[in-house]
Amino acid sequence: MAYSADGRFAVTGSDDGTARLWRTPGRAGGSGEQVLATAGSLTGMQLDADGAMHVVSATGWQQSSQRLSQAARAIQVSADVQGWHRQEAKASEAAGQWLTAGWHLQRLIENTPKAWPLYLRRGNAYFQSRQIQKAEADFDKGVENGPQVWVLPSIAPTKWRTLWNS
Repeated sequence: MAYSADGRFAVTGSDDGTARLWRTPGRAGGSGEQVLATAGSLTGMQLDADGAMHVVSATGWQQSSQRLSQAARAIQVSADVQGWHRQEAKASEAAGQWLTAGWHLQRLIENTPKAWPLYLRRGNAYFQSRQIQKAEADFDKGVENGPQVWVLPSIAPTKWRTLWNS
């Protein structure tokens, strides 16, 4: 992993020889451990003691993300960071990277807790990553905070359980 001189971009490499350019919310700060933990939360990957990258389990990723979240709660979130989280959440959803999408959506919800569409999107991310109880809670919260009149999509949220069991 390497950062651009201005700290606005990071590049990561993978075993298959591909590289990915990431837009960062600003210059990475903190200890090396904090930078690695942040990168791991964003990518769902972790660097082991031998220097090899591997996919983090859902439980490990959630624990790491919670620790980072608790450490960052005292920091006021800037508009640039919120914009970055919006962009990365959309990109992660489009790429089917549900754990990463959920992490970005969590950051957005923390800043705007009444934004009901974010709960529905995070509910979908939870559902896609097979975290059914969390998905159900987010769907309920989205409906609770949403408009009084709903135009239902082709698959109503009440049918997701039937689809899951089939």
